[in-house]
Amino acid sequence: MAYQSNFARITAFASIITGVIVILGWIFDFEGFIRVLPGGASMKFNTALCFVLSGIGLWITYVDRKNNHWIPLVIIGLLIFIGVFTLLDYSFDLPLNIDNIFIEDVYSQRHPGRMSVATAFCFLLFAFGLHGVNVKTVALKKTAQFLLHTITFISFLSIVSYTLQVPAENKIYFLNTMAIHTSVLFFFLSVSLSLVNSTLGFTGLLTSSSAGSKLLKLLLPFLILLPVILGYLWMLSLELNWMDSDFGVVLFSVIFIILSISYISMIAVVLNKSDQRRVSLENLLLIKNQELNYFKQALDQSAIVSITKPNGVISYVNEQFCKISKYSTQELIGKKPNIVNSGFHNKAFIKGLWNTIRRGEVWGGEIRNKAKDGSFYWVHSSIVPFMDESGEIYQYLDISKDITQRKKEEELLASQYVRGLEEKNKELEHFAYVVSHDLKAPLRGIYNLAHFIESDLKSNQLSEIPGYLKTLYGRAKRMDNLIEGILNYTKIGMVESNKEEIDLNKLVREIFNDLNTSEQFQLKLENRLPVVFGVSAMMQQLFANLIGNAIKFNDKTEGILEIDGVKVNGGYRFVVADNGPGISEEYHEKVFQVFQTLSARDTFESTGIGLSIVRKIIDELKGTVTIEANEPEGVRFVIFLPLLIDQK
Repeated sequence: MAYQSNFARITAFASIITGVIVILGWIFDFEGFIRVLPGGASMKFNTALCFVLSGIGLWITYVDRKNNHWIPLVIIGLLIFIGVFTLLDYSFDLPLNIDNIFIEDVYSQRHPGRMSVATAFCFLLFAFGLHGVNVKTVALKKTAQFLLHTITFISFLSIVSYTLQVPAENKIYFLNTMAIHTSVLFFFLSVSLSLVNSTLGFTGLLTSSSAGSKLLKLLLPFLILLPVILGYLWMLSLELNWMDSDFGVVLFSVIFIILSISYISMIAVVLNKSDQRRVSLENLLLIKNQELNYFKQALDQSAIVSITKPNGVISYVNEQFCKISKYSTQELIGKKPNIVNSGFHNKAFIKGLWNTIRRGEVWGGEIRNKAKDGSFYWVHSSIVPFMDESGEIYQYLDISKDITQRKKEEELLASQYVRGLEEKNKELEHFAYVVSHDLKAPLRGIYNLAHFIESDLKSNQLSEIPGYLKTLYGRAKRMDNLIEGILNYTKIGMVESNKEEIDLNKLVREIFNDLNTSEQFQLKLENRLPVVFGVSAMMQQLFANLIGNAIKFNDKTEGILEIDGVKVNGGYRFVVADNGPGISEEYHEKVFQVFQTLSARDTFESTGIGLSIVRKIIDELKGTVTIEANEPEGVRFVIFLPLLIDQK
């Protein structure tokens, strides 16, 4: 972690700088550089040298361990050499003379130039610790961590003795000559190096986020500071003769107990509140887990669910997945999703899917899969990546819905649409051909008549011109009727009109009165026609063309037009019958085609569109129309319209 590295760098730098300053103090005889407290213990030359080496070793351990792997070994060797020979001097009083190799100690009366026993021992432990933190064996790492904690304890003990101003002669022999700055440097060096394996030993307890470690971190400052402060006050009271030593022991013991109980009680209150919140959160978690379980059950019933590992291997499928794929759970777990690959999608599609979810984004789309029996099915999938705290994907959740039926319907609609479009195109081609043919015919007639009139005028033959003009007028009228009929035909069903209540009795009579200009026709309504709810213009066009067609082509001196309308099961049945010339059975379908007429153009000015409009209106209303012979003569148009036009 960053704070560990920064702390170690600062400690290593301080160790190196302190060692260099002390070495310079010995070389140039600056007593202020070699001892911090006046009259206190001095840091020896060998001690300063070892601190420089220790600082370098710590720096390399954190910063440049890989590129300088041999340097720590040299440093470890030198520290062991100096520490061992110093301890041999103390143990056997051997004249090894390593204390004054570089300088001559003129300040120390006893063992000049020699570091204390505790200092030499700590450098030995630090050397073994420096080696142990870099090995791979866990047991050696734990041993190194224990050695470093031992250094921390020794140095802390020395620091406390200086804090309480214990005279050197009252200290144990092991510590009596260790300098204050030596103790401080050992404390920070051991703590920094122990952070390399921060999960081991006492360091692991302090750096952990568990409840016990949190409690330890709360108690530790109190347990350290309170005894030190009370000890300092006790020694001060003894020095100033404030109280007897026996009473002082009792007083400060009681104070320590009371303050400890008070502090621990405060922590207990905080922990109790935290425990209450924990219990509350656990209960809430149980409820949420139960809700999630319900959600899962609902999801399993309604959706196809699978979970895939980052390497693409299936780790979970629900019952719906097995049901639609026809594979068992055992056949799917451990396999990759391509077990249901239908081969329908290209590589770019599959690659795009994986690229999306590997970026941590949700992918959604439609996929065609292949079941175990070879059948195909479609699903709409949403694939969600799950990421851990470090942002690494650890699984993919695929939630899919079966859309096979919808895809079949879409394909069916698409094919029907294509067929309908083809039919419309054919109808349009035929319509365009007939329109061009029927428009050209009167135009040619007009052109010829104009040419005849021009010729007769030049030859001064005026007797034929009135006949030509009458014919010319008829051709122009036919073109006008033809264009109007085309417009009426094309507009059917294109405009959404408002529906209204329509009285067919009134509508039919008005149409008949408008069209029966010669008054030679008689209208008979067999029954009262129904009142319907629909588009007035559409119904008017329907009956106007039927009535107009009957009047126009009737060859009798007294024409009869009979109209009947009754409500039947599912709709209305209308009959429009006349006593005209009738229509041969072979032409019953032909007359409904656009521009088709059974009479010569010059006999009746007919466009051939009227009955086509009738058929188109009836088709628009989802109805039917048939032609029957009207005995003894004439024709009957039988029309059925479903209840798409509702009677009010």
